[in-house]
Amino acid sequence: MDLMSSLYNLWEAVRTTVSLSSLIILLAYQDNEPLSTWTVPLSLNTVVSILSVIIKTPLAFTVGTCLGQGKWAWFSKRQGPLSAFVAIEEAGRGPLGSIILMWKLGFRHWVCFGAGITLALLAIDPFLQGLVQYVGEMSQTGEIGASMANETFSFKDWDSLLASFAILHTREEYWSDKIKWNDTKIYATECALRYCIQVYEPTMTGGKMDEGRIPVSFERVSTSWQPKATNSSNRAAIEHTFGSLFEYSQKNETGCWRIIPRSDLQLMLLDQDARFLHDIQREFNITQKSMITMMRSLDDQVMQSINKGLSNSTNLAATFDNVARLLSYQMRDTDGSEVKGKTEQWVIYIKTRKALVVREISGELSLIQEQLPMPRPGPNQALVKVSTAAQNPTDVLCFDNKIFGNGAVLGCDFTGTVEALGSNVTRLKVGDTIAGLIWGGEIEGQGAYSEYTLADEKICFKVPDNIPLEQAATVPLAATTAWLALFRSQSLAIDRTAGSDVQLLIWAGSTSVGLYAVQIAALFGFQVATVCSPRHFPLLHSHGAKYIFDYKDPDVIQKIRKALPDIKYIFDTIGSESSSVRASRAMSDSGGVLCTVRPGKEFTEKVTSRTKVTSVLVFTSFLKDHQLGANLFPASEEDHRLASEFYEELPQFLSEGKVRPNTPWVINGFDGIPEGFQAYRDGKISGYKVVYDFKGFKI
Repeated sequence: MDLMSSLYNLWEAVRTTVSLSSLIILLAYQDNEPLSTWTVPLSLNTVVSILSVIIKTPLAFTVGTCLGQGKWAWFSKRQGPLSAFVAIEEAGRGPLGSIILMWKLGFRHWVCFGAGITLALLAIDPFLQGLVQYVGEMSQTGEIGASMANETFSFKDWDSLLASFAILHTREEYWSDKIKWNDTKIYATECALRYCIQVYEPTMTGGKMDEGRIPVSFERVSTSWQPKATNSSNRAAIEHTFGSLFEYSQKNETGCWRIIPRSDLQLMLLDQDARFLHDIQREFNITQKSMITMMRSLDDQVMQSINKGLSNSTNLAATFDNVARLLSYQMRDTDGSEVKGKTEQWVIYIKTRKALVVREISGELSLIQEQLPMPRPGPNQALVKVSTAAQNPTDVLCFDNKIFGNGAVLGCDFTGTVEALGSNVTRLKVGDTIAGLIWGGEIEGQGAYSEYTLADEKICFKVPDNIPLEQAATVPLAATTAWLALFRSQSLAIDRTAGSDVQLLIWAGSTSVGLYAVQIAALFGFQVATVCSPRHFPLLHSHGAKYIFDYKDPDVIQKIRKALPDIKYIFDTIGSESSSVRASRAMSDSGGVLCTVRPGKEFTEKVTSRTKVTSVLVFTSFLKDHQLGANLFPASEEDHRLASEFYEELPQFLSEGKVRPNTPWVINGFDGIPEGFQAYRDGKISGYKVVYDFKGFKI
């Protein structure tokens, strides 16, 4: 029995010692650790409580046994009332008895020490719980830095994002204990770092170098940073475990970058600046290895100091500017390679452009290639290097009829690359590929048959990637003419919401303007009839014409009126005397409106009496008065607004196939323009449009 009791006491001693040691180690290990790192199902407080019970239980039993033995020791040495015996007995049963015992004995016997331990055991658990405190503070977490732009609030459009930081801060009064937490306001600020291009202009003055910077704009090359061939076995294992590469990248982005090799990230400088060297580098590569190194550097070395600096900052914008500048300096210092400079001086250069100019030679007009001064864009204009230019009937007619005379540069439709911008331009940027419209010849020296021309930012559109430049060049003049003819208040003024209630006749639907008019009308659900040569019937059907007739058929008017007896809108895309007169006979008996592309009484004076005649001139969409012979066409705010709306919609119409460009007949270079003019005079152009390609040809 004595042996068993000794073994039991030894076990209790070992258990208490182990529990006390475990508690000390646990509290030391968890000290200053984020609460999120505690992953045990039981809370830390619960584990501490369990250990405290294990520690104090053996001690409580031992003290109770000692108190029980103490009452017999008391009476073995003295006589007295039984109240002392009872008091010692009660002390072994709980805290209240211990208090009474110490009061009666006045702390004069060793049993009071046991009673005191019994009381102390009550304080062990609250004391140990008090050792675990929770303190909130600004700390680095995995969610503060993000390298995926779509996970940010303010930087979703950044496609070269390095890291973003979300900073929560409150008013200074809270930190100085002037207001309570519930009364303060929380502010959120988001800052971000991205890879960018900086252009420096160092200057040396008085022996001191100043590293000036030139503000520039840039963009990521869309074909860069693309996945290369991947390790299929690794990829399969990742997708089996995580479901997809995206899910894996969410948990281990840099690990995903290592497994899925990518091409270099490329940034392209967009600006043109006179302060740039003529051979300045415009594309810059950042390798995958460099990007992973930078991400690791942020994770391991910089993030904590950045977060601390931002948390303590009174001016977040200035602090973050300093962070970005210091990181840039760090990248440059780490590279260590030398860049050799060049001495420069300001030199004024004469720059000209080649153009096809109308010149009068021996009383006759000719098209001559000449060098002309470079045009300068106005506040709302862009300077465009021309790639392709489309021929329109107005080019040939103005040349043959000597409308503009000596010194004119013809050509209205063009595509090209934006090389400079006016001060007020917001829709375009340098490097954009656009298609635009200009009235070639009206302003001396300005036209599309030129190496460079000018574009009004609201009378042009960005060419979609899926539309070749040769096709895009056919769009501006013809499509805008059709749009204005259908919807401007001074032309047909058709309600765009009327849908199939509109019966519309487009005379000569196979012309360039006619093809666009048919498509636009069909886009709005109008009932469209048209006339053309039978060989173009399939093309017009594919564009949306519901009724198509042979324009040479002697009964064509009767057939049109039978198919659509209530035609109130007619658009004559030829504008000759015979075309307008014939088309007007298909008008409803109640009357309607005919719009022609060639204004002039001589072309429309013989139309039917029930026909109201209007006209359309695409160049009224410019905010400028136009003079064509004896006719004045004043600037129109409405036409400018309508054209601007149309050019905003055009890229989507074209990219989605809702409007299809004319089929181009491509002729190369300036030398081919006389050939195209003659083809028009000979009536050889039908169902397609002549386009001159200036790309890669000496002009």
